[in-house]
Amino acid sequence: MKRILPFSILTLVVFTLLIRCKSDPIPPSDEASVDSGVINDASDVVWNLTDIGKEVPEAGSFDFQTPGIGPILYNGGDILTKPINIYVIWYGKWDSGTIAILTDLLSSFGTSSYNKTNTDYYQACGAPQIGDTEFVRCPPQGGNSPIDFKNRRALAVVADASSSLPPCETYATANIKVVQNDLINYTHGASLYCGDVETIITEEIGSNHLPLDPDGVYFVFTSKDVYADTNYYDVFCGNMCGWHNNMFVNGLNIRYSFVGDTERCPSDCSAKDKYIEYGFDHSPNYDWSADGMSSVIIHELSEMMTDPDSTAWYSSDGSETMDHCAWVYGKLFITGNGSVANTTIGDRDYLLQESWSMTQSCINP
Repeated sequence: MKRILPFSILTLVVFTLLIRCKSDPIPPSDEASVDSGVINDASDVVWNLTDIGKEVPEAGSFDFQTPGIGPILYNGGDILTKPINIYVIWYGKWDSGTIAILTDLLSSFGTSSYNKTNTDYYQACGAPQIGDTEFVRCPPQGGNSPIDFKNRRALAVVADASSSLPPCETYATANIKVVQNDLINYTHGASLYCGDVETIITEEIGSNHLPLDPDGVYFVFTSKDVYADTNYYDVFCGNMCGWHNNMFVNGLNIRYSFVGDTERCPSDCSAKDKYIEYGFDHSPNYDWSADGMSSVIIHELSEMMTDPDSTAWYSSDGSETMDHCAWVYGKLFITGNGSVANTTIGDRDYLLQESWSMTQSCINP
């Protein structure tokens, strides 16, 4: 069923003052006084996006919905525990500076403090041969006893059974590297539709421009002039900013994601309007495209790590880890170039949404 076009409201909270985004209508009963002063110190500012009356977000889509509620549960599937090789397909026209900034982000993300939240998520080991339908979770870090997970009966691991357990790569990986950037022209035109993203990836693999890598994560980034209605009625800038999925290519399960240039719709898929409204005329890396896309990219990458096949970590409403903190940025700081960010990854500052931790709360990156 087609989603309802969202009505989004970006809020900036300064202490207890709520200021509505001027581009959106304000319900008469919910108006707030507006402070006309320019913010000079963003350290006590919290930015978040609140949506009203929206459908529950579907797994795998960074859309404009209310952040997920309820606990994230483990549903028995695999996460990405092996080193991740990232392949980026840059579709359309791209500036070399944008490519450099986002390549830096992806290259440095694995060992960043931000990614430590992802590496707390685990997957199940293969079960001892005690019962055909039973599974056991690998011991938590520092622990020595398996823990049962949703809808599974706890197993007592006796000596002879535990000795048969396979080696476990239990937790999500911190080993992430960008292997290749692949720049391609408009091979499917300036309008992409359902299935085109998958076809673009398989064509690049089939033509040997990219390898078929079982440990690969494939991104398709589209430039701002590209229309994308690519994920079963999910329209870029209409009701989503990015999404991820998995597919089988020559019998191998590969994971992939779509993210568009947020400059196509900066009011909906980035915080650009808030920068401008509060007197910041440039982003942390002097590149609105890269700085807008960065949060969406990390959202999708984090969810591919913790729920690559829509079988691992998600809540009862279908929302994944990063959906629970979508558009929530936490405390900010003034960057060296006089902009605003909330985290440093590698040598660059970024404004990234908060991440959902195993403590069932949003964590400032």
